[in-house]
Amino acid sequence: MCARADDVDRVRAAKAAREAAEQASLRAREEDLRVRAQASNDSLAIPFRWVPGAIDGESSLLHGTQSDEGQRLANDVHILLKQGFRDGRLVRSAGDFLCIRSRRMDGTNLKVRKAEMYVEVSCKECLTLAKRWRSD
Repeated sequence: MCARADDVDRVRAAKAAREAAEQASLRAREEDLRVRAQASNDSLAIPFRWVPGAIDGESSLLHGTQSDEGQRLANDVHILLKQGFRDGRLVRSAGDFLCIRSRRMDGTNLKVRKAEMYVEVSCKECLTLAKRWRSD
């Protein structure tokens, strides 16, 4: 009986060690993603306050039908403006995404949420518009 108890203890210890290693690996991957996302977001030379933002809710309600545009808006991480600005013909208010004005989204069940700061902006239109402030 003692040998069996030792085997059970050894298996439990091995399982605990595997789980600890997996958790450490997961934390390292998350930290790497956070660092890369923060570096990418910091490289955007946007001259006003913003945070990464996303859309909660039904993407099909964005434009009345299930469309590529609605899916793109719902699945991407956008530049969510914390302050309004005017730059030539580009005008946005606080609470708008850089890529689309909130008044274009009227009448929808759209819920905008602030994303975690370590989430990388992925909206191609937001990134394209952000290039106008680069000083390369």
